[in-house]
Amino acid sequence: MYPLTVLLPLFVGGIAALAMGVSPKSERYAKYVALAGALGSALLTVLLLVHAAPLPSQIAWFSAGGYSFHLELSFTSANQLLLLLIAVISPLIFLYSVGYMDVPSEQSRYYFLMSLFAVSMTLLAMSGGFLTFFIAWEGLGITSYLLIGFWYHKEAPPLAARKAITTILVGDICLLAGMLMIWSIFHTFSFAAIISGAHALATIPTIIIAAGVLLLVGAFTKSAQFPFHEWLSDAMEGPTPVSAFLHSSTMVKAGVFLAILLIPLFIELKLLWLMLVIGAITVLVGAVTALASDHIKKILAYSTMEDLGLMFVALGLNAIPAALLFFAVQAIYKALLLMSSGTIMKANGDDVNIYRVSSFGRNRLLFISALIGALSLAGLFPFSGFFGKVAIDSAAVSNVTVYVVLTVADFLTALYIFRWLFVPMGNQRRAPRSLIIAKFATMKRSMQAPQAILAAGVLAFTAYLFINGNFAVNLAAASIETAVVVFGMLAAYIMFKKTTSMLSERSRARLLMHTSYPVNAAYNLLAASVIGIARGAEAFERYLNRVLYAGARGVVGLGSSTKVAENGNVNTYVAALAVGLVIVLLLLILVP
Repeated sequence: MYPLTVLLPLFVGGIAALAMGVSPKSERYAKYVALAGALGSALLTVLLLVHAAPLPSQIAWFSAGGYSFHLELSFTSANQLLLLLIAVISPLIFLYSVGYMDVPSEQSRYYFLMSLFAVSMTLLAMSGGFLTFFIAWEGLGITSYLLIGFWYHKEAPPLAARKAITTILVGDICLLAGMLMIWSIFHTFSFAAIISGAHALATIPTIIIAAGVLLLVGAFTKSAQFPFHEWLSDAMEGPTPVSAFLHSSTMVKAGVFLAILLIPLFIELKLLWLMLVIGAITVLVGAVTALASDHIKKILAYSTMEDLGLMFVALGLNAIPAALLFFAVQAIYKALLLMSSGTIMKANGDDVNIYRVSSFGRNRLLFISALIGALSLAGLFPFSGFFGKVAIDSAAVSNVTVYVVLTVADFLTALYIFRWLFVPMGNQRRAPRSLIIAKFATMKRSMQAPQAILAAGVLAFTAYLFINGNFAVNLAAASIETAVVVFGMLAAYIMFKKTTSMLSERSRARLLMHTSYPVNAAYNLLAASVIGIARGAEAFERYLNRVLYAGARGVVGLGSSTKVAENGNVNTYVAALAVGLVIVLLLLILVP
């Protein structure tokens, strides 16, 4: 039970924050209670990791049908990595929220949901078996739905939340089906027992391969892989701290985390090719769509989609250390960039279009922080993102097709992230707005401090990797990646810093590159097809009901008619008997 105490401060903080909503006077303290819960959980997580048990631990839950079911907890390197990322990022997200969420009436509900969101992710990070994992997985789905649609008084957030939960539900059903199929073979939900059991099989049954495919579909939907990715960009309708939490160390990483935990099983089932293909497609689609988007947060959402695709590519290449490395570095710089986008929106009256907002103005701290995040996302040497991307590129050198896709994506990534940075800066130069500059200069410290800390974290991670990195890197791949990124940055400077004539707000090229339109059209077509099939089935059911009803009425009418013959007259009964005998004799004669 000791490991679960990590969840207690978060849960208590959330309940306390919700309770404070009863009184308007106490509601203003909800944010501090929730922040204290996040800090307490982070401290306990560090203590847990220092004294982590080397083997999985079990907590008895219930027994049924002669089987005992346990909540499995595990502390492998992957579990510890995700726990540490949550411990670092959660308090910073809560601190950023203190300045960002400035409507008093929203605070108790917001901090309650954010605390439950963090509880679910922390439990998922400790999972050592499917039961624990699925409980946390569903907790993430429910809380993310409520947080994406948090501003329910607006039109877009509830629609975005419904789209997210509908898409994710497909993955939930696939995950549940895969779990039960695996249990039917191994009679356990423990990841370690399932993996060792698969190794011991002489031949792999088809049912386990089907289960593996279903598990991967669940992972793809949760981690916004093509073609299940469009919910992620729409999820940007939620508050920016939610977006930062969702994209850095929480929900969208859940699918990748499942693939990492079960990678020995997928290797045994020979399903790495599926992760490689879907990941490579997602990388390219995400990079192209990010370059075409003009929404300041959706650009980063598509970049997250690309990043998650890179992780699946690494797993598909069986480059587990590269996947884990990028898993870690991406969390830090993505949280930083999403906080930066929220700061820009806050200063610009919540405007989200990069062609209308002005950038950081005179606030050098915010600008330098965002620049560090952009350089790391682009993968410029020696920033931490460079090491993560080069590790994946090095693993892909032997696969020419995948390597070309990753190289093109490197160029597009540098292009779109510096478009994200340069266009708002150009807006400020062309149309100075003193009020916005003043807002940047006086931005709340609770919003500035997390950005500065995360920027320092990127630099610290960079220094650690540069000095102590002990992973294999292909020197040619590193050189090519650096050259491609520099070329992309120069192209962005020419195209977006000097002029906005190319890929401007109304550019036809930008519209052609925006893959969201055909993908959403495909979603709508699929939904219309399902609705059409359902309506056809309903019409057939009604027709069948009418036929059956008519037949039933006929039988009732026949019965009513035969009642008349039962009049008590012996002559009538004798005549009926004679007719019956004649019919029987005719049947005996005519039927061979």
